[in-house]
Amino acid sequence: ILEFIKMNFEIRGVRWKTYLTLVLDQMQNLYFYFMLHVTVYFTDVLFADDPKTVSFVPGIETSLLVPDDRAASAVVLAVLYNLPMVVIHVWDYLKIDIDLDGTIRNYLRGSLFRKYLNYSESSRELVQASDMQAALMDDVRTASESYSNLLSILRIMGRLLIILAFTLHKNPQSWGILVLMPSLMAGWVWLRGAVYLNACDTNGHLQLQLSKFVHRTCESYVVVAEYMQRPQMNELFAQCLRAATKQGRIPMQQIELNNKYFPKWLGPIFVGVYIVRNAQQVIAKTLSVGTFLATVAILRGIADDFGDIYRVMMDYNVIYGSVVALVKLLNMQTDVRTGKAVNRARRQMSKEERLKASISDGGVVEDAIPIKIVDMSFHHKPAKPLFRDVNLIIPQGASVAVVSSGQAGRATLLRLLGQRLQPLPGGQVFVPTHLRVLHVSTQPVMIAAPLWDNLVFGAKDTPPERVLPILDDMGMELTKDLLMSAGSRKPEAPGMDKAEEEDLGSFQKSFPYSELAKIHLARAFIMSAEVTVLQRPFSHFSSIDEGNKAMLVKLMKQLVRNRGVGLPAESVHRRRPRTLIFTPEESQHAEFADKVWELSECKIKVRDGKEAGGFSRQIT
Repeated sequence: ILEFIKMNFEIRGVRWKTYLTLVLDQMQNLYFYFMLHVTVYFTDVLFADDPKTVSFVPGIETSLLVPDDRAASAVVLAVLYNLPMVVIHVWDYLKIDIDLDGTIRNYLRGSLFRKYLNYSESSRELVQASDMQAALMDDVRTASESYSNLLSILRIMGRLLIILAFTLHKNPQSWGILVLMPSLMAGWVWLRGAVYLNACDTNGHLQLQLSKFVHRTCESYVVVAEYMQRPQMNELFAQCLRAATKQGRIPMQQIELNNKYFPKWLGPIFVGVYIVRNAQQVIAKTLSVGTFLATVAILRGIADDFGDIYRVMMDYNVIYGSVVALVKLLNMQTDVRTGKAVNRARRQMSKEERLKASISDGGVVEDAIPIKIVDMSFHHKPAKPLFRDVNLIIPQGASVAVVSSGQAGRATLLRLLGQRLQPLPGGQVFVPTHLRVLHVSTQPVMIAAPLWDNLVFGAKDTPPERVLPILDDMGMELTKDLLMSAGSRKPEAPGMDKAEEEDLGSFQKSFPYSELAKIHLARAFIMSAEVTVLQRPFSHFSSIDEGNKAMLVKLMKQLVRNRGVGLPAESVHRRRPRTLIFTPEESQHAEFADKVWELSECKIKVRDGKEAGGFSRQIT
């Protein structure tokens, strides 16, 4: 937690906000110091038969504020009594505007979200979406309190120093009580801290189990409903609730209650001891009534202050779990360094290939740089290698169908080509740096955004005039009808004013799977990246749905031959070549491909597209 606090202190803007908070928070302590003297002043000066002097400021003795006029002195004191509150109120208002806690939270959330977007594939598999959501919203909020709690402790410590200075000045014989009270509090924290931490751990574990049970049940609701297991799941949920309540929450709250009452009991006990010890001095007039009453208020204040410190210290037991969770997520492996190394290698190899490339009249040298697989090896488990020392060349503008017999690594190869995975050290999948690479997964994935934003997610400036013909070619009537309605199309498009804000992603609930699959594929065709990698695009359509499969083949051909889908044919030579790599389901879907790669025994055999027969995996 200490290292976490140090890291927060280095956040931009936190340092000066911390110093300002530390200084101005002492205004409350100065007000408390003033009130202690006011208590003495009321008793020993303003209402005393024989007015004495009080030093509001060390070294300056003060009697009646208005000489020989108690009533006027009372008016002046009333005004002075309220002035500090103005400063305190203004400062508390400014603290909201300074937003120290919000600065830390926003920094942590931004850092964690940015980190998550750069996680490696292995890290992403270990972190569920619900875990990341809980960390961003709950753990960050709880962990950031560690910093504000530290400032609260420092403010309370300043208050205790003022109390100590006042007491030693006005009533030095009470120093023993002032030392004994914090010693007992420190001992209590040391004795009960571990007990409370264990109770918090137990409660947190049971609450986490309850949350995971709810999450798993919601994910598998269809199975629960279809197999008529609702009563059983209700009973299991009730058991989890009982365990979380009886074994976690109630024991923790009992410990919290006892811990809270310890300083509450400590204050009255010590006040009683002080009264017994010093009442005789007040009667004998060796101790002023004002000092006596102020010391009683001090003892009550010390108990409250140490209660606050104890609460904050116990909060660190809860904060600790959130800090550990954040530290773990912030230190997960990312692809940043690997990506930088790959980009450096790509830039270097692009320079070398540009010098070696040969072009015909009117050609562009960048278009002649091939895509290469160089000494590529890969495995998920060392004992089961998928590829070993593979070397291949793909000219730009080619279409490649990847086939295999059984589980030979087709999906993995496409993820390597799509830059989602990196080969083992020593190997390289080289794509010229000026080319965009788009990897399209098998499962249709929608973003939480309106339909139009889903379609143009990779190319936001695409005009409707280009999108609508693509939708017509793909037979996407549902999508087109919804786009034509208010709130679903591009706001800037003519005649497309938004009547109401559409619910983000609401179309996903009403569209059938086949339409969502077409949106998934249409998004790739609209983007028309220079290198497009399609994972099993034909798997979305049944074996008898020849119409949609023929449509898909037509668009894939257009992507390569027209150098983009829905783009003017007359400007084809001014666009960069489009390379397509995909995995077909049946042999006839690969016939248009320039090359067919057949995976077998950690190697890749290359054949011409017209020889694409003999698929071992047929859809019938």
